[in-house]
Amino acid sequence: MIPLHKRKANKLIPVLLCLCLFIFSCILITLIILRMINTETIIRNIDLEEMLDDTEIAYYMENRLNGLPFNNSNIDLDDIVVFVQSDPVSREISNIADKYISALSAGNFSYHITTGEVFDTLQNLSPELNDFFDHQMTESDHRQLVRILDDILDLRGMTISGLFEDFGIDTTLPYILFSHITLAGVIILLIINLLLICLYHKENIKSVLLFAGIPVAFSGFIFLVTGMIFESLQELMSGTLYTLARLADDIGYLIIRCGIVFCIAGLLPVAIYLFLRYKSITARTPPVSGQKYK
Repeated sequence: MIPLHKRKANKLIPVLLCLCLFIFSCILITLIILRMINTETIIRNIDLEEMLDDTEIAYYMENRLNGLPFNNSNIDLDDIVVFVQSDPVSREISNIADKYISALSAGNFSYHITTGEVFDTLQNLSPELNDFFDHQMTESDHRQLVRILDDILDLRGMTISGLFEDFGIDTTLPYILFSHITLAGVIILLIINLLLICLYHKENIKSVLLFAGIPVAFSGFIFLVTGMIFESLQELMSGTLYTLARLADDIGYLIIRCGIVFCIAGLLPVAIYLFLRYKSITARTPPVSGQKYK
């Protein structure tokens, strides 16, 4: 007869393995979502005018841009915000943000955008700059604009560590969230967890499909519901919160997609388990009285 404490342990181990698999799946979904968030959408929807209104940086930008010798228009904060949030410009800024994220994930906290990269970006935005300044920009104009932007933004000071310090954020948590090591570590732990479930249920390998599928499906379901709540925020919010609602709508759609993928990934092995179990039961069921075997 198996001792009571061993029977309790035998019941507790599969529960703990399933719980760990659920936790690792949730962490993996979170890391995937963080890497899939569209920075271009955030740039287009964030309320830059409210953030910069009546600030020294806003007045300084207006004065420096209006003071350019090739500028033929009267630029104010509204014009700057509309320009920055236009599709081509927000796309280029998003590319720069992706470089910062890549550097962060590699642990390069001293990375900053260079004047050469800014010049290349301005070259890509020549048509938009021509309209913004009401002037046909030349290469010399682009280089002068780079110097002005460097003076306004202090590109060398825009390191990852410097930006986090300005916002009062410690670099540890962002690095952990975006590090390739973290993502690889979670995937490895998830695989080990699955192997332990297989090892524990080696005498009934079909049950692995059930004990592995349910936690993954449940983690996907949690994120699916969360994404739907985010989606509903756009209808619930108004006024000054509308921008947050639009951001929530985009992020909510992303969370829903990831939730659906993990739901399918978890429900598929469960469906296979139920199908195999049904086949096994029907194979053992004796024929009805009077029914002949084929």
